[in-house]
Formats: sequence, structure tokens, C-alpha cells
Amino acid sequence: MRLAVRLGVGCSARRYFEVEQYSLAQVQPESEPLPEGWIELSCVLPEQMVGGLVYDSLARQLLEKPRCAERGQVFDLDSCSWVMPASAQWEKIRRERDVLMASTDWRVVRAMESGQPLAPAWAAYRQALRDVTQQPDPFAIVWPAVPGEESTEAPTDAPAW
Repeated sequence: MRLAVRLGVGCSARRYFEVEQYSLAQVQPESEPLPEGWIELSCVLPEQMVGGLVYDSLARQLLEKPRCAERGQVFDLDSCSWVMPASAQWEKIRRERDVLMASTDWRVVRAMESGQPLAPAWAAYRQALRDVTQQPDPFAIVWPAVPGEESTEAPTDAPAW
């Protein structure tokens, strides 16, 4: 069996390379030359190749890419692992923020229907959620604390008798 691969992009250290194509053929290695850009390997193919292949030039073996753990991740050859780009992480943060905002919308509606202002703690919480995207690092977000239930009442000018 002759195993040949065509390598693609490599990491900055030139250790790991994407495998763009591979070929297994029942020919003698010296019987015909490989096409340009292909190399012959004396290693074996991994049993499962769900996520694709990476060639480790130091160990001279083919590695199966691990499965992508989360939507939006890209495979980083330098670390030989899946990573989340900052842009995809910001999208994830916005989606989570939007869910948290939506979970407090009923408080705004209740305050409007009753003619009362929204409790200051909840107004501050909602503003802090809006400001989450102003933080510098999408991988180290500090989420605001949810106000306690004692913060549900808006202040009124009339005394409560």
C-alpha cells in the first residue's frame, strides 16, 4: 500500500500541516512518481477521520483533528486545537446578553402598564447588560449581578400605609 498526502497550510513553527487530500494506492512506491505537491508517508491512517487530518512533521505521523466543540470555532494549527476567534466570541456574548435582556422585559412592561418607573436596580442591571459589549476582552466578560427580588419595587412619592 502506498500512502500519499497533499499538504496544505502549515503552522508558524512548520510542525503541523493541514492534509488537503490523501491517496491510498496498491502500487509499488518506486513504480510511478507522485504528482507535484504530494509526499509519500510510511505511517498509517487514523481509524476515525471525522474531523479531518493533520500531518505532524516532527513525529512523522498523521493525526485526526479532534471534533469541533463549539459553533464558530476554527482549527488553529499552532496549538493543534480548536479555538474561538474573538469575532465569534463577541457574537456569542451578544446572544447571551440578548437572552438576559429578554428575561427582564416583563419588568419593563409591568412598570409601564402600572405607570411606575422601572426599579432603579433593574434599570441599572439592564444598562450594565447593554454595556457588556464595551468590555475589552470577549473571553473575560464580567457579567452584572442580577438584582434581588427586594429590588422589584420602584420608588414612589406616596407613602405606603
